[in-house]
Amino acid sequence: MAYHKKLMERAKEEHAAKVRAFNEREDVRKARLLESSPRLMEIDRALSALSFRMARAALTGRKEDITVIRRNAEELYEKQAAILTELGKDKNLLRPHYLCPVCEDAGVHNDGSPCKCLLGYYVRL
Repeated sequence: MAYHKKLMERAKEEHAAKVRAFNEREDVRKARLLESSPRLMEIDRALSALSFRMARAALTGRKEDITVIRRNAEELYEKQAAILTELGKDKNLLRPHYLCPVCEDAGVHNDGSPCKCLLGYYVRL
C-alpha cells in the first residue's frame, strides 16, 4: 500500500517522540529502583556487560558463545526476579517494556511494513 510521504514522515516523528518520552520515564523508574538495591544494580551492570558480549558474539558468528551468554543472562534475570519479589515488586519490572509489544516500538514489522501503532498516527494526521 502506498502512503502519503509527508504524512508518514510526520507520523514517524510523532511515534518516535512518544517512544522517547516513554523510554525517558522508564529510565527514571528503573534508576530509582536500582538505587534502592545495590544487588539489583550489580545484576543490571552484569546484564549490560552480557549485552556487549552478545553483540560481539553475533558479529563474529560464534553461536556457541551466544548460547552461553543467553543462559548466563537468564540466570541473572532469575536472580533479579527473586530480589524484586522479595521487595514486593513485579518480578518483570526491570525487563524491557514497550508501548507496542508487537513491533517493540520500532513502528515497523520485520518485513518493513508499518505497524498498527505507527499507522494510528498516520490515520490521525
